[in-house]
Amino acid sequence: MIDRTQKLSVARQAKLLGFSHSSVYYSPRPVSDGVWH
Repeated sequence: MIDRTQKLSVARQAKLLGFSHSSVYYSPRPVSDGVWH
């Protein structure tokens, strides 16, 4: 979806696709076992 090699900025590409550019950089952290118990 997002191509960082394009001349168009990541923020602009995200806006055109309809989502926040911060979500492009988001990487979920693993959930610890204690959270589910």
